[in-house]
Amino acid sequence: MIRPIKADDMADMVRARALLQGSSLPVDGIDAESVRLFVLEEAEVVGLVAYEAYLPYALLRSLVLASSWRGQGKGRLLLDFVLAEAKNQGFKAAYGLSTTIPDWLLRLGFKEISRQDLPEQLYASKELQGACPASARVFVKYF
Repeated sequence: MIRPIKADDMADMVRARALLQGSSLPVDGIDAESVRLFVLEEAEVVGLVAYEAYLPYALLRSLVLASSWRGQGKGRLLLDFVLAEAKNQGFKAAYGLSTTIPDWLLRLGFKEISRQDLPEQLYASKELQGACPASARVFVKYF
């Protein structure tokens, strides 16, 4: 089951931070008001995906699964969920940065762009203020 979590839900935030830190993903800004977090539960929290809302754009972040749950299609399930959520909320495009899954994103219909082509409002995100390394590749999927 995929369900939303809120930054003020301490137990879920502890689990979310542990998942992120366990995969060496940034936690900076994860509790910002603009961030929408979703967890995948299979008797326990095993995955997380989020986006930051900068209408009309969503900035994807924090797609992560516990290592024992990888390779079972759960990452695709989380990505499809968050893209549908963003589209249903009226966003026109979803942007993402990645050092670990660029080939996967390309196979799933994302287009690689240069960092200079990111919409200006996305630079309000901690991801683009240094939480995500400058070496991360940039992707977009239009709805």
